[in-house]
Amino acid sequence: MSTLITFYYMMAVLYCEGFRFEVGKFFIFVLTLFLTTMSASAVCFIAGATFTSFAVANAISVFVFVLMLVSKLESSYLRLYYSAL
Repeated sequence: MSTLITFYYMMAVLYCEGFRFEVGKFFIFVLTLFLTTMSASAVCFIAGATFTSFAVANAISVFVFVLMLVSKLESSYLRLYYSAL
């Protein structure tokens, strides 16, 4: 049931973003969201299996996600900075 809700959500997001609704592009979008969800779950499972305390595992998971976000933003910023030169 939740898979159907996820597909409906993905179709709504594609429509709201103004993307062309083509079957190939939709399934690439589905694959991207699926792989992102699986990798995020894997990070949380690894943190939960490594640490006995839930609070520590939660903090480590948040730290990993923030670190990935900051590194992505920093690389985007550097790319924009050097392309403007």
